[in-house]
Amino acid sequence: MKTICFASKKGGVGKTTSAIICGLIMAKKHRVLFIDLDSQNAMTSFFFENIADFEKRTLLEAITGDIMFKDAIFNIGNNVDMIPSKLEFENINFLQLSGKELFLRIELENLDYDYVIIDTPPNLFTETVLGLSAANTVVIPARLEKMDTRAISFTLDKINNQIKKYFNPSLENVYILPTQYNYQNRTVNDLALQTLKENFNDKTLDILIKLNSQVSKFNFLGYESDSNLKYFTEYHELVEVIK
Repeated sequence: MKTICFASKKGGVGKTTSAIICGLIMAKKHRVLFIDLDSQNAMTSFFFENIADFEKRTLLEAITGDIMFKDAIFNIGNNVDMIPSKLEFENINFLQLSGKELFLRIELENLDYDYVIIDTPPNLFTETVLGLSAANTVVIPARLEKMDTRAISFTLDKINNQIKKYFNPSLENVYILPTQYNYQNRTVNDLALQTLKENFNDKTLDILIKLNSQVSKFNFLGYESDSNLKYFTEYHELVEVIK
């Protein structure tokens, strides 16, 4: 089983979109578990129409011991299962629970999936640490704007100085994924891409995720729109790298 975490301190860079599309591409041939660690629950909203469908059966209840871990897993469709999130999940940061950062890593060892795809919030607090500590591979989406590229250093510092040191020393594969390339703003985007490659050449992927109306439509329609996956050629390329 391989666990892939999409993480960044910066919001709006395409973490959730990238995680969902890559996971659904993988699910065409493999068993995939999605895990939403973001209290804004964008990934959860993509797969669920009604919060009542998973009320009191999220990862938060599993971590606090109110339910068994397996009871937070929902079948969504063929080869697709999911652990949802909710607004209260951010409370995990304030819970005085010993070893909570390793909870997900330990529980995943007892599951049988081909891939686990983890979405995280735009911060580097406990929610994100849970995902990074469980991951074999980390993808850091980076929108091609000046402030966005600067945020990468914070995420890498977190991985190198805390995650690898205390929670996940075997984590090796960390990739930076350039996203939302806009031809109408290509001068700035090209400068940002050049900066990425100069500063993080060993980690920056050659794959370029372009700003695409098909992606917006995909996110709006939700899970039933997975037939559009064939149009996302860059994400198919990404899957070949990270799988």
